[in-house]
Amino acid sequence: MKLAEKRIRHLEKYVNSQATISMNELAIDNLVVGRGSLGGSLDSLESYSRAMAMYSWFVETDIDSCRDWFYTSAILQAERSSMIGAEHRHEVFSFIDASSAAFSNSRIARYQASNLLQSLYSGFNDRWELNFISRQIGLIFLGELGNAERSAQDARRRLVLKNGPLSTDVQVFFDMFFGEKERLVVGIEELCRRGNEAVELESGFTEGLMSTPATLYAKLCHLVGREVKIANSLVPAAWLGGDDFERTFKFPGLEEALSLLKT
Repeated sequence: MKLAEKRIRHLEKYVNSQATISMNELAIDNLVVGRGSLGGSLDSLESYSRAMAMYSWFVETDIDSCRDWFYTSAILQAERSSMIGAEHRHEVFSFIDASSAAFSNSRIARYQASNLLQSLYSGFNDRWELNFISRQIGLIFLGELGNAERSAQDARRRLVLKNGPLSTDVQVFFDMFFGEKERLVVGIEELCRRGNEAVELESGFTEGLMSTPATLYAKLCHLVGREVKIANSLVPAAWLGGDDFERTFKFPGLEEALSLLKT
């Protein structure tokens, strides 16, 4: 059996499990009545939403449903992260987690994610690469491409002085604006090759597909007007394009639960 087929079977078993469905219903009920761990309930629904986004595309080939599920995941993610103090937010949210907002094709989801990204690592002087990447994604989400260009130039000059573990990532952001398309593609494909298939299979299709920033970076290229073609299963071409539309929450009662959290 091919690795992709094993992943999909793992995914189908998870999303169609009665235990999973019952857990989702309980999580929504907990949010509505304010019972138990609200963060835990949001996290549970968020994980399921990401899995359903995969299922909608790879099993049902329904891109609209896929984006709606990514939108649902992104909104839940923003709610969960906002419940945590800014100084600890990086412990539960990383720039790769912004993938849900990116693939939702929703300006609302991108705006909420940008608020989290802008200050995610601002207090960590020893993590300038993470700070740059997070802020850069936030700027692109907001459509502030001029600021993103200047930020990429500054980061590239700093990278010349000192390479780090995320030097390829920083270079990709520079190449989004100033590099040749071939070099941009090479950088994204290099990040694809860093994935570990054994870990991906063990942790499930959802985690495996989203474990590399390559998929997110390819989408960001589209958002800045650079169309790239990546010949890798970790970068589904259908996710990269498309216009923004008003998206739909996919859980019955979810909107009510979220509104109650804000009161």
